[in-house]
Formats: sequence, structure tokens, C-alpha cells
Amino acid sequence: MTLGVKDALDAFQAQNNAVDKLWTYFSAVSLAVAGYVISYSSGDGFSTARVIAIAGAYAIFCINNNMALGTGQTLLVSLAQATRNSGTAGGVPLDIKVLSCRAVRWGQGLMASAVVIGTLVFGHVLG
Repeated sequence: MTLGVKDALDAFQAQNNAVDKLWTYFSAVSLAVAGYVISYSSGDGFSTARVIAIAGAYAIFCINNNMALGTGQTLLVSLAQATRNSGTAGGVPLDIKVLSCRAVRWGQGLMASAVVIGTLVFGHVLG
């Protein structure tokens, strides 16, 4: 089954929006965790157990988000290729580029690691 150019572009855009929502969710939670820990890092701050619990819960969230992002990005890569193919078949050359699933998963993992490490540092568990 081949998709028409419009159908292929619509499917690609819908998936791109879904992946963007996963990134937005990840960013909002990351910012909330970082802000929460930084805001309480002065003075008495948190107990070590609380900081570790926050970092652990955030890490679990990030692992699940990473899997969802990977799945979403894999589909986005496939839809980008299908869209390029439909454009070529329809005489409309489309230059759609997307990041690889590996790049997205590694990028998210590195950002998540930075927040976990920052949580442990600002929570006075490390450093």
C-alpha cells in the first residue's frame, strides 16, 4: 500500500506532534524536579533518603519516557521515509530529515543523567 503525498505528510505530522508531546512532558518533569531540589537546597534542605527517592523516581520516569521516545522516533523515521517515497512517486521531491532513534534516546538519556546528577549534588548527596 502506498500513501498519497498529503496522507503521508499528515501521518508524519501527527507522529511528529506525538513525539514533541513526549519531549514536552520530559522537559516539564525535568524542570520541576530540578527546580524543586534547587529551591530546597539552601538551608536544611532534604534528607539524604528524600533526595535519593526523588532522583530514583525521576530516573524511573526517564527510563519509561526514553522507551516511549525511542518507539515514537522509530515510527517517525519510518514515516519520514514513506513520505519521501510518496513525494518521489508523486513527482514532489521532499527533503524531510529526522534524527535517528539512537540519537534521540542517547540525547534524552544524557539530559536525564545531568538532572539526576544535579539532584544528587544540589541535594548534598554528592560533592
